[in-house]
Amino acid sequence: FDVPTAITAARDIAPFSPMAFEEPVPPESLDALADVRRASPVPIASGERSANSTRRLATRSPACPSSEHSAQLAA
Repeated sequence: FDVPTAITAARDIAPFSPMAFEEPVPPESLDALADVRRASPVPIASGERSANSTRRLATRSPACPSSEHSAQLAA
């Protein structure tokens, strides 16, 4: 999705209380992930498709939740 579509989709699925919305935008688009995460009422999950270097960058970006939150989603 693009950012506006991902935000709309997140709001649409929120009433169903999903654990996460997985990769609503391409994972290498850290700015887009950050925009969606800020506006989403649903936690965002991302990273499975990204390369290791992108994942390392993402962990230092506001696009990705803290590792503690990520661990909670994985549990």
